[in-house]
Amino acid sequence: AYEISTRDWSSDVCSSDLFSVTVTARNAAGTGSGVLTVELATRELTVLGHGVATKTYDGTRMATLTGSGFLHGVVGEDAVELTGTGSGQFSDKNVGAGKVVVVGGYGLGGADAGNYTLVSVTDATADINKKKIDGEFTAKDKVYNATTAAEVETRSIKAGELVDPDEVTLEGGTAAFADKNVGTDKTVTLTGATLGGADRSEEHTSELQSRVDISYAVFCLKKK
Repeated sequence: AYEISTRDWSSDVCSSDLFSVTVTARNAAGTGSGVLTVELATRELTVLGHGVATKTYDGTRMATLTGSGFLHGVVGEDAVELTGTGSGQFSDKNVGAGKVVVVGGYGLGGADAGNYTLVSVTDATADINKKKIDGEFTAKDKVYNATTAAEVETRSIKAGELVDPDEVTLEGGTAAFADKNVGTDKTVTLTGATLGGADRSEEHTSELQSRVDISYAVFCLKKK
């Protein structure tokens, strides 16, 4: 077996770098020496402390960070600080619960920053909720027939409700007058309408707030 009797350090081992160690060893056959080159790697740090606010679907991946980020893994009293401004992005723009948010935008500063590497920022999760939108419709006048049934003439999503360039339409539903009686400017209500179009899916688009209940003024003519 060998016994190390001397060690010569060729550089300050408190810094991350390449340095050499001269080793002198001996055994029953005598003594010998050699140079061992060692690389002292930077210490890895992570950022903790951030949460992410839940948001309503807006067609972007942008996330709002909460809390204050701080470094985890600094040794002793080393002068290392977190620099930059943290920012977050959802993995995609789509509606969903517990979606992963990737946090970035940070760097390292301070006298001892060269001895460290910022390897990761702890990812957070948050929800993207559905966007609530309103629709509108028009109904046709009708001749009295002893029922409250009404006929829809047009359906649409109100202007300015959709996130550009999403494509969502208002479809279906049942329209009815408040009562069967003859009158002018009578209220018609549309219930049970749904969303159609390429971006209607719960996974990545808006939906109506509960059911669509939209009124439109019409008048009825008395049956002779």
